[in-house]
Parts: sequence; structure tokens; C-alpha cells
Amino acid sequence: MFQQIDKKYKWIGISFLFIVLTTFNLASSNFINIFFPIKVIEYSKTFFLMESTKSKANNLLKNKSLLWINTKHANNLFNKNVWVKTVMFTKKFPNTLQISVLEYSAIAYFKKNKLIYLINDNFKNSLIDENANLENLIEVKNMKNMKDFKTFFLKIINEDVFFSKIKVINYIHDGRWNVVLKDGQLIKLGNYNLKKQIKYLNLILNNQTAKIIDLRYDGRVILANE
Repeated sequence: MFQQIDKKYKWIGISFLFIVLTTFNLASSNFINIFFPIKVIEYSKTFFLMESTKSKANNLLKNKSLLWINTKHANNLFNKNVWVKTVMFTKKFPNTLQISVLEYSAIAYFKKNKLIYLINDNFKNSLIDENANLENLIEVKNMKNMKDFKTFFLKIINEDVFFSKIKVINYIHDGRWNVVLKDGQLIKLGNYNLKKQIKYLNLILNNQTAKIIDLRYDGRVILANE
């Protein structure tokens, strides 16, 4: 008889626990935040993630329980930044949340209306401080369309010898680009097979110091010093 009573109360207890767990939203309850509340938030080194974004994320995450933390809103906040590639959250008990942010790399910059915009390797751009160090980046002049620049850039990036010498890329019109090298040489590229042009160019650069190398016309190379 006592066994039957024990079984009866056991099932009542299980049923009650099931009802509580299915109707009580743990994630939004302040009650659970007493268990392992987040007191410390550590970030990996970042270059482009704004401190204001970190501050907003901290407000969302601090004092929440490590056990049932919901990182969705914080993740959405980070992903609004065009420089953020991936975000990883790591729990470190009893009270620390580590946030690892992987950023896209800067590849070039352009100027517009006296403002400077930085371009990353996802081909997105953002306004930067005019005092930023741009010494090792390619300047893009006459930027009209990011899609056109992306197409051109992806064609030349694997041409190691040529690409490493580029200082300025200048869009002319309809698929035409001029390139200025670090030594000041001007390369006028034509609107035809770019791989073919770079092949010729690599041969010419090894043997010529002409100030202007004109490849605009297929099958003809013009060298000039002024």
C-alpha cells in the first residue's frame, strides 16, 4: 500500500516539475541569474569593433547566468558591424564570458567628399578617422562601383609580383583601370584579357624603367617617360 502511495506522489512530483519547466521561461527569469552570474567579459583583440558596440553588448550580457545565457541579441549587435566576420562565446566558470571576434582585413581605401573610407576583404566599406595609418594600403581613386572594383581586385590579387608593387588603382571607365606602382610608374590597362596584360607587364617591368607603360591596345605596348 505504501509503495502505491509513493508511486502516486512520485508521478505527481514528476508532473508538477514538467508543468513548471514547460511554462516557466528560464531564459527570461531573473531568478536563474543568481546562478553563476556574468561579472567579467573579456574580448579578443580587435581593430574595427567600436567600444560603443562592446558597451551595448556588455549591458545585454552582464549579470546574466552563464548556465542559460542567450547570446542571440549580442550576436546580432556585433554583426551590424561590416568588419565582423564571426563571433564566438566561451563560458569560463564561475563568472567570466570570453568573446572572440574575428574581423575582416583592410585591403584598400578611397576618398569621397574629403572623407576617407576603408575597404575590407568582404568588399564592404566604412568611414574612418582621417588620422588613420594608411601607409601600407592601396588607394582607390574615382571609386564608382564596389562590384566593379571587386571584380578587378580579385583578378590581380593572385599576381604576386605585380600586386605587391601597387600603390594606387584608378578607375577610368567601362572596365578600364590605371595603376600607379610604388616607384611611380603609371600602368594604363586595357579593357581586354587582364591575365594576358599582366603576363606582358611582368616581362616589361623586369627590363624597363619607363615612367608610363601603356597596354590599352591588345597586341601593342607603348613605353614613354613623360
